[in-house]
Amino acid sequence: SDIYIFNMDTESSRKVTDDIFTDSYPSWKPDGSQIVFVSDRGDHVSGEFDGLMYEHDYSQTDIYTVDIESRDISRVTATDHNESHPIWANTRNSLFYTSDYNGVWNLFIHPLQDEFDPESGEEQEKVEPYALTNVLTGLQQPTLSGNDDMLIFAGYAGIGWDLYSIANPLRMTEKKISQTHYARVNVSDDEKIADLRKHKTGQ
Repeated sequence: SDIYIFNMDTESSRKVTDDIFTDSYPSWKPDGSQIVFVSDRGDHVSGEFDGLMYEHDYSQTDIYTVDIESRDISRVTATDHNESHPIWANTRNSLFYTSDYNGVWNLFIHPLQDEFDPESGEEQEKVEPYALTNVLTGLQQPTLSGNDDMLIFAGYAGIGWDLYSIANPLRMTEKKISQTHYARVNVSDDEKIADLRKHKTGQ
């Protein structure tokens, strides 16, 4: 799947990405110059790939940005875990996204460059991405208010998904999260599962 831009006035569309990889969850940068998105392209940032499809790991997703005019793509994350649902903050050059770093989808923030902090009046150095939540059942689909004072997300609880809010997410401090047993053992889909039932002979 590729990313398209549809012009509401002319009712025309144009491709922003065009390759064999899956691009999803696009979100605009506030100034309209770039789109942040999720992709399984890995190191093939430009989209060029001359290998065989089964040789590529399509289960691994990371976050990328694309310039809508030049169509140049840049990689934001390059981790062993998956990231999803990126959104651009409106008042700072930072991204919010979800990550299954510890085996459970939690909310992360990713500052993109050094930026001026109006509260302290000082230039803040870029820091590594860090977790803002430590939930047990996972969260997805964050969305921000226009002035970044409220973040809404879908969280799983009980028997289904509900909507929850976080006030002033840019002011939140880092949450320390430990990897779950599932993430530590890194169980693969093709790993054989032992049959613990009695042998068919009845022994």
